[in-house]
Amino acid sequence: MRLDIKRIGGFSFVALAGLMAFTVTLPPTTGERNADRWTVYNMANTSLSSWFLTEIFEDSKDRLWFAGFDNGASVLDDGAMRTFNATNSVIEERVTSFMETLSGDIWLGNEDGVAIWDGATWSSLEMSEVPLGTSHVSTLFRDSSDRVWVGTWGGGTAVLDGEVWTGYSSADELPGDQVWSIGEDVAGTVWIGTRTGLASLSSDGDWSVYTTENSDLVSNRVKSISYDNDDNIYFGTSGKGFSVLDPDGNWSSYTTEDGLPSGFATSVIEDADGTLWFGTEGGLASFDGTDWIVHDTLFRKLQYHFIEDILIDADGTLWVATFGGGVSTWNDDEEEFKAIDPDTTGMDSDQVTVILEDKNGDIWVGTTWGLNRWNGDKWEVFTEFNSDLEYHYITGLAQDSKGRIWVGTLSGLSVYDAGTWIQTNRFSGEGFQRVPSENIFTVYNDHEGRVWLGTGFGAAVLEDNEWVLYDRRSGLSTNLVSVITQDSLGRMWFTHWQGINIKDHDSWHSIVPFNGGFNTLLVWAVMEDSDGSMWFGTLGDGIAIYDGETWTKHNVSTGALNNNFVRSIEQDNRGRIWAGTDGGVNLLIDGKLWMAYSAVNTPLPSDEINDILVDQRGSVWIATQGGLAIFEPGDGTNPSLLDQARSFYRATRDRLTNDASEGTNSGDLGDSVAPLDDSLSPSFMR
Repeated sequence: MRLDIKRIGGFSFVALAGLMAFTVTLPPTTGERNADRWTVYNMANTSLSSWFLTEIFEDSKDRLWFAGFDNGASVLDDGAMRTFNATNSVIEERVTSFMETLSGDIWLGNEDGVAIWDGATWSSLEMSEVPLGTSHVSTLFRDSSDRVWVGTWGGGTAVLDGEVWTGYSSADELPGDQVWSIGEDVAGTVWIGTRTGLASLSSDGDWSVYTTENSDLVSNRVKSISYDNDDNIYFGTSGKGFSVLDPDGNWSSYTTEDGLPSGFATSVIEDADGTLWFGTEGGLASFDGTDWIVHDTLFRKLQYHFIEDILIDADGTLWVATFGGGVSTWNDDEEEFKAIDPDTTGMDSDQVTVILEDKNGDIWVGTTWGLNRWNGDKWEVFTEFNSDLEYHYITGLAQDSKGRIWVGTLSGLSVYDAGTWIQTNRFSGEGFQRVPSENIFTVYNDHEGRVWLGTGFGAAVLEDNEWVLYDRRSGLSTNLVSVITQDSLGRMWFTHWQGINIKDHDSWHSIVPFNGGFNTLLVWAVMEDSDGSMWFGTLGDGIAIYDGETWTKHNVSTGALNNNFVRSIEQDNRGRIWAGTDGGVNLLIDGKLWMAYSAVNTPLPSDEINDILVDQRGSVWIATQGGLAIFEPGDGTNPSLLDQARSFYRATRDRLTNDASEGTNSGDLGDSVAPLDDSLSPSFMR
């Protein structure tokens, strides 16, 4: 539901050098910090026009427009971001403001005047017909009488009433010619904020001027004009905070002494709960009538502290435009990240390699130093010192049709069968024939219930309790197999450092990504999406998609990914594609919009992603080199794993000793287990 609130943002022309010129002292804050709820859009994860944004505008079709300081404007339309600049429109580099006419045309103010978009074509306003002293437009506004106002940087303002333009400047009504903001109150009075004072034009045609000398205005530099739900009018000033004028004509103010992070005030808006959100050039603050909270760049709050504009869209999402860090969104009902690491879980290591969900909903987490199981209540830790696990470096996990958990390691294979461990390696076997190689890189259970192993000697499958090995003599391009999967047609796919092989029942095929224009043969991830297309993660050239006939590329150069080393790809129950890279997680929404999550803008413990799992509830588990993260759906029903696991024991390296333990399969390893040796980890597995 759209809020009954008006917000008229101003514009700040700030030299880039000015960003480094002032220091912000953050006041004490109270209240809960909600770092998990932020999502960041910028040039690194979308096609947004600029890192430096100056205004946000929502039109009548719920499209969001973003004004870029140096590269045109962008519009977010139904999940797809599109940018307009000098290459595809009449817009020059710097966009300052937006306005929608009664007919639905979008006006964009820029340094050369006004660009007009009718939804299909671009045109320019003939500025020679407008009585202004300059064509450098700073702000646009349409009042309740459908008059269009144009403010300029140094040339006053003009209003279009029907087909007649009227200009105003410091020579007559205005206190100054540098117009920063224009707005209207509920009585129909138009307010004009300038660099040297505030002017108002009543519905009767009477002009008034307000300055610090004849009113309680805190500063003559009025950058923005906004209203709350009680019709109070807020004047954001440059250096002194906000002046507030209530409907009865009484003045008050909000300054740094109250809780603002900076006196350079840019915007304010009230949300549906009555909380006021204040944008400043030193950060974002919220005030619920009792407590102030500063949402700064600390604790992964915002991408940048320089707030230029705030908007609450039709869905109630708060959008924050920053001058230097793109735009961030915050919604209390949205999805959230939660970091899961050894300090709060009891996991044996923070280097997570692989994740599996079993048929009971338990989550199995393999690391470089053991195996961990989360049953929804507590963690259970298995190592070679407290169990019969073959080796501690876990490389693959799978569950067979009998419910057994198959655990691949760099030194053999172990099978967990309802509390009993079965070990097997190349030299000895118990219950199964000896595996063809003790170096296992992946484990997979196919649709027929067969278990596959990717090894250094080829791909092995267990059929009738015997291992059958497929290698270069069978049809593989190389014996070192990194990933195995089966598609919906029953074909087996094998990826490795020589591209892709397919076993189509009794025939073998080879696919070389070079044919699709890719610059590497190193394929380290494979997934079939809901449409039957195959997705491949490469080490060096991003994602390759093959629909059976054509290739599609997504990588850094196409603007989709923030890193070209892709080690995991998954599709969730909403159809979104998750890609784990060496630079964080990339998310494809509706096949249109790529998002990027990193340790900078989320609580991800590391940007180096090894595996991604989507569980039965839709939660996304992310294995990283620095720990485990969980992306929870935003329906409010999922328990906080972070809180539930907080008191569980962590087997830290500081407590490991040379004495092997006879302990049971529990998370408490005691003090008598063997020391750890990172030299055993091959570089390609990290």
